[in-house]
Amino acid sequence: MAEKMKRIDGKEASRKIARANVKTESIQKVKAVVLSAEEAKDLVDRIGPSLGCDYTSGPVFPKTRNDVAAVRRTAEDGSDYGYDTIYLVWKTKSGAIKSKELMDSSSSKDYVHVKDVTETKSTINVKVASGGSFSGQAWDDTISVSKKEIGLK
Repeated sequence: MAEKMKRIDGKEASRKIARANVKTESIQKVKAVVLSAEEAKDLVDRIGPSLGCDYTSGPVFPKTRNDVAAVRRTAEDGSDYGYDTIYLVWKTKSGAIKSKELMDSSSSKDYVHVKDVTETKSTINVKVASGGSFSGQAWDDTISVSKKEIGLK
């Protein structure tokens, strides 16, 4: 027994195709703005300082989004000098991966780590801290970057 096939007119077919295209475009846009841990680390490996014995830590993402993260780059010479650089890394809507250097500890030589990344309506906030490994004084700080400045919403 053959099943009846529903016949649709040209306008209805065009609407269904348009809806399918919109769904496909939406899925592609969502994929384009996800920053992977590997992408963030690879960028910082390329742009970060190098003294010979270097390491890039895994990114710290805010709990609320996955297109921006803070990444620490440790540059050491293998004997008596090293410092950390903290970067904000994000992925644009077009898929480009960008960065902004937030701070480095080259003057104090303190080891610095990223404690947290949060966002407000208008800023991305990176909380960093150090036990004062070389300066002898523990400290922490929050570095805020305007979303508008880096093209995020």
